Amino acid sequence: CFFCYQVLWILLDLLTFDRVITRGKHIIIRNALLQPVDANLSELFKHYTVGIRPTTDTREKYTISESNLSQLASTNFTVSFNRPEVGKESTTLSWKKHPSSESNRLPQKDPNLKEYVKQMEVGINPNATVINHHDYTFILNNSNRCNSIKEKKMFGADPILNIVILVRSSASNFKRRIAIRQTWGMTARFNGVNFVTVFLLGTVNNQSLQNMTIEENASYHDLLQADFLDNYYNSTIKLMMAFQWVIKFCSKSSFYLFVDDDYYVSSRNLARFLKSPFTYPEKSPGFNQTSIDNFLQHENVTNSDNSNANLFYAGHLTDHYPFRSPNSKWYISKHEYPYEIYPPFINGGAHIMSNRAVRKFYYATFFVKRFRFDDVYIGLIARSLGVKPLHCKYFLLAYD
Repeated sequence: CFFCYQVLWILLDLLTFDRVITRGKHIIIRNALLQPVDANLSELFKHYTVGIRPTTDTREKYTISESNLSQLASTNFTVSFNRPEVGKESTTLSWKKHPSSESNRLPQKDPNLKEYVKQMEVGINPNATVINHHDYTFILNNSNRCNSIKEKKMFGADPILNIVILVRSSASNFKRRIAIRQTWGMTARFNGVNFVTVFLLGTVNNQSLQNMTIEENASYHDLLQADFLDNYYNSTIKLMMAFQWVIKFCSKSSFYLFVDDDYYVSSRNLARFLKSPFTYPEKSPGFNQTSIDNFLQHENVTNSDNSNANLFYAGHLTDHYPFRSPNSKWYISKHEYPYEIYPPFINGGAHIMSNRAVRKFYYATFFVKRFRFDDVYIGLIARSLGVKPLHCKYFLLAYD
């Protein structure tokens, strides 16, 4: 019941769990849910450091960041990675910059993609080759999960803001889902904001585990599962499945948060962020329908033309180069991606989109070749659509 949720949330607040673990302002924290809570948190968020030895200079040390990446790309250097708590270098890598033309640094934008998306938005099938048909079938879809979401209203009892949280999980991560349901994922409504949480799954080659998944869904009615094999390199298919489910069964929400099941999400701070994303964590102004419309019309959201008005794609902005070592989890061959850099993209562990952004990105996926890393794939689409990702440093990537 609504009253029960409110009482529980007040108790959590009194225990200061959310305030302590988020330091009052962090919105999303990787691995925080399964970490012991330390009031000082000095050990919770360890940073890797990178030692750089330029070819003609003395050794310096930097913390890995987006700004470092662009700096590293423009010089010759030797780089070594080390864990501060270990106190010794574990990996050394040499890099030599080679001259290159602009044409092979990034893939060319598809000049027709915007028009294809516009046509699909009004029900017209573009005269273009469909690359991804999204022909998988839902095994579990819980199509009524979003029935509590209503159209936004300025007055009355209905919440003015709806947020659907789509948690990327796998069948074997039952304990993580239980932990989420018992903590941040249980919030149904808070401070005028309506939350709905679902979990995204693929299939497994284990009938016993699949039977347990079906039983779990019978108890909680919050699992979405489609008939593709669930593994790391099918994360893009899982994202497409989520887009498709949103369009078919949950199309009235204001925003959609896509997050991995090893993250902690502060529902309180997420709502605060969406009330005023360009000034967060400063105190947000009065929250009403006008304030939502105003920030969706902000220059950082409207992007390059009016067709992109009301598009919102935010999280921890990342600027990466393809990993070319075959031993890397993120290895990508030059045959699959022959370009030198990835476009700016929001780290796939957690990103949030407005309603219209989800629609546009979903329609675009029909015409953009699938890429194995879902966050890079969305970055490629954003670049062709002219959508500028919004960086928020309070989407914290805390590595254990």
